[in-house]
Amino acid sequence: MKGREMKSKKYSFILVFAIFVGIVTGLIIASNFNLPLKGVAADSEKETVEPVVLGSSEPVSEELLGLEKFSKAFAKVAEKASPSVVTISSQSVVKRRTNPFFQDDFFRQFFNVPEEQEQILRGLGSGVIINPDGYILTNNHVVKDADELTVSIDKKDYDAKVVGTDPESDLAVIKIDKTGLPAIKLGNSDDLEVGEWVLAIGNPFDKIFRSTVTAGIVSAKGRTLPQLGGGKIQYQDFIQTDAAINPGNSGGALVNLRGELIGINTAILGQANVGIGFAIPVYLAHSVMQQLISEGHVIRGYLGVMISNVSDEIDRKSVV
Repeated sequence: MKGREMKSKKYSFILVFAIFVGIVTGLIIASNFNLPLKGVAADSEKETVEPVVLGSSEPVSEELLGLEKFSKAFAKVAEKASPSVVTISSQSVVKRRTNPFFQDDFFRQFFNVPEEQEQILRGLGSGVIINPDGYILTNNHVVKDADELTVSIDKKDYDAKVVGTDPESDLAVIKIDKTGLPAIKLGNSDDLEVGEWVLAIGNPFDKIFRSTVTAGIVSAKGRTLPQLGGGKIQYQDFIQTDAAINPGNSGGALVNLRGELIGINTAILGQANVGIGFAIPVYLAHSVMQQLISEGHVIRGYLGVMISNVSDEIDRKSVV
């Protein structure tokens, strides 16, 4: 009997010890895994998740605020002027002589190859809406020799016709059959100073880059490029800028920080932008544009005086 009591006490001790070990082990596991304990104490220690705040809540310096306002000014200019810049696609059909191998009459007749073959050339440029009734200002070389002209506005295409061209200044005016267009406001290029910020807007390289905006400064004024257009562009007073201008930007807008047109982007050095681009100042473009719309061509006055070398014959005739 006594032995049974001893044995029972032994089992009771083992059972209590096992329960104690289990409780201690549970507490250790709960603390390692951050598991909340039941009861009032556990509820009072619940973790709170702070909401994620996007952007910095730290105070911004006046210098940074000034830079942000300056940056927003560019965005406002782009928003204001970009709707007035359009894409101009041209298409022309030219005749090319066939391979010299087929110039011989025998081979040409034997292989039934024509002496000349037609080839379709496609071009891309930009233009600026200068009148709500569909008048668009661009470069002459954008529309030159084009059999078909298409203007893209808001991803819609419109057939365009040439109102007038002026190869001497490399300007042209075309028109589409649409009214209520967002015409750009004209600025004063005479007031433009070297070092001022300007934005160039156009369609470089391809239609998918339409309304591309680049920024730079006026690098110089009154530039002439004798080699431009093979010397055929006679009236030159270009604005030079380091705003990126590339093929396809021709005819696009150069605007000031008021969103006003101060130049028509026209030329670059080389085949792509190297930080030197040229724009026709708006004072010249506006004068040509008005005559093209009213007369279809530009009328210029000149003096009836010609300078030439004096030959012996002219010298004898001039003696009284």
